[in-house]
Amino acid sequence: MVVLAIYLVIRVATFAYFAPEIIAFENTPAQGLYSQELEARAERWTIRSWFRTIGETGINILLLLAIIQPGKEISMRHKKNNWNL
Repeated sequence: MVVLAIYLVIRVATFAYFAPEIIAFENTPAQGLYSQELEARAERWTIRSWFRTIGETGINILLLLAIIQPGKEISMRHKKNNWNL
């Protein structure tokens, strides 16, 4: 459940911060005055995006492991049901 909660936090951050920022960057005119503020925002977005990507990759690996490896409780229940046949 902790992995799922972290996954949801990453999704919320994506919709609340990353998506609006990338849309703002796309709507910025290519020809214009150089802006240190815009450069700082882009750099901040890039660094945070790397951490988000690493986090998403880790979460996806953990979720896949949880799916392909049945829990002890489930496997013990399965064995018990097979013995009663």
